[in-house]
Amino acid sequence: MTETLDRIKDILGLGPDDWNARLRPNIKFISPDGDEYSGFWRGDTRDKSKKIGLFDYPKIVGTIAQDLEMTSSHYDITFFFAGKDNDLDAARFWTSADQNGLWDVTHPVLGFLDLQMLSISQQTQPITNGNITEVRTSWIDPILPEDLTSAPELKGETDANVNNLNINAAQQFADNISEKTETLRNTIQDVADIATGLTDAALSPLFTTIDSLNNLVDGIQGSIQDVLNAPSLAAAELSGQMQQLTQIPLLANNDIGSRLDYYADLTTGLLDELPGGASAEDKNRTAVLENSLSAILGANAKIATTGLLQTRAEAVEFAEDLSTKFATISDALDVVMANFEDNDIDSQFFSQSQSFVDAALATASAIKYLLVSAFDLNVEKRFVLTKPRAPIEITITEYGSLGENDENFDLFISSNHLKGEDILLLEPGREVVIYG
Repeated sequence: MTETLDRIKDILGLGPDDWNARLRPNIKFISPDGDEYSGFWRGDTRDKSKKIGLFDYPKIVGTIAQDLEMTSSHYDITFFFAGKDNDLDAARFWTSADQNGLWDVTHPVLGFLDLQMLSISQQTQPITNGNITEVRTSWIDPILPEDLTSAPELKGETDANVNNLNINAAQQFADNISEKTETLRNTIQDVADIATGLTDAALSPLFTTIDSLNNLVDGIQGSIQDVLNAPSLAAAELSGQMQQLTQIPLLANNDIGSRLDYYADLTTGLLDELPGGASAEDKNRTAVLENSLSAILGANAKIATTGLLQTRAEAVEFAEDLSTKFATISDALDVVMANFEDNDIDSQFFSQSQSFVDAALATASAIKYLLVSAFDLNVEKRFVLTKPRAPIEITITEYGSLGENDENFDLFISSNHLKGEDILLLEPGREVVIYG
């Protein structure tokens, strides 16, 4: 009842008019199932950032900024249970972290918050701090699922956005290149060979282990060479084949992190090939590389919607990663565009002139998919071992069983990167992670 009255006072502006009087003595939590906790607190951090679309145009001083609203607020909250039952309170809180849904948090400074827990880490140090248990938590102030499109709908939306991206990027490529001279035609062929080689080198760990994909990639590479060797260049066909060469390997598995890493390596290789000049050959070179980079943006979006997610923190991490990768590619192409700004208008290069909107929409819908999916995922829980423990015992204790076909045990081994003797026994001081 008291907290309800406090909420009403805060809303009506009838609370204390001094910061010290407004400061609450501790931090309080109510779990989704109604478990209540009170802990000691000495400060924390929160952050959020603006989503900004930046556009630079030739012969115009300055940059146009499109405000795309704020991200959700992130909170890193460390608090403490103290007293004779601190260990029991911490253990109960640890168990409550398994519950799905929003927590009611009464913050000492910020007041009443509805937050989604992302991760929890418990510091157990009975020798140096026998009367205190430190708990580190990470939270997000989320958009509610009912305010967003469902995950399956967002996956379909992402697929449609990627399809539009590929179509418009192909037309963009055809409009940007020039075959007026043999040198210009040779530039297209040379850079296409470079892009194809980089794609093969970076993504081969994905497709070479699967015969059907490997054969498909070989066939696409042969088709690309046929188009390049033809008397007349079919630009849209070449663009589409290079898009397929880039995006088909993502079908190899459902590991989001490793696939994004392979495509990040490819991105780095392609960006290194971007020219620093502003000749007609440089424009052709940029157009070929832009086509492959646009295909990577589409691949990244599809990777996000075709993978397995384990924790909420992981979903948020991948969402932030998608945003960063989109900005990296767009910023690099904008830098190249600036090189051409003194050319005649028909000799200038305009970055993502027909594909930017579709690339942005594909990335945005993939990010929404990850954030919506996060509501159904587990909390990442970390703790430090205070005595020698066998992984098989930890698995049974924390997960309740080894799981069907030992899937819980396999999860514990893979998520903690255990090898060799570590699979049998872990020493004190080792931090381990479980998913609750």
